[in-house]
Amino acid sequence: MTTLIRVSATFLLAILVVACSSGAAPAASRAPSASGPSSTSGGPSGEAGPSGPIDTPDEAAAAVIASDSRFRNVGEKDPDMIGQCCYYEAATGQDGFRVRITMGWGDCPAGCIESHVWTYQVSRDGAIALIGQSGDQVPPGGIGNS
Repeated sequence: MTTLIRVSATFLLAILVVACSSGAAPAASRAPSASGPSSTSGGPSGEAGPSGPIDTPDEAAAAVIASDSRFRNVGEKDPDMIGQCCYYEAATGQDGFRVRITMGWGDCPAGCIESHVWTYQVSRDGAIALIGQSGDQVPPGGIGNS
């Protein structure tokens, strides 16, 4: 009986490790603040300078992610994944692309209790502008792997 319990516990631990490591989650010290991302090429409004021609929504998302190191582990939204804490959604618009970065925390294996969303406009020439944000206040110290 003890061996069966040990094997079951080991199996469950292995599943938990795989589930936690399969999602894209940034380190706690690199998570964005609620006030918006920092940008090495941007001004106080959260705008970044042109990064080059952008032809697809995924290229627009890559430009936004590259504009702030705190987004470095954010991946594309997986609609089949429960508990994905951090992801982007990108779409083509009239004036370029719209990119939404969502970062969640608080029991994410169950779907994340809290989250914050940043929305960017990316022009076809690569200019990035933070145009809005919503959601829960990001906790002091950022968002960890929760």
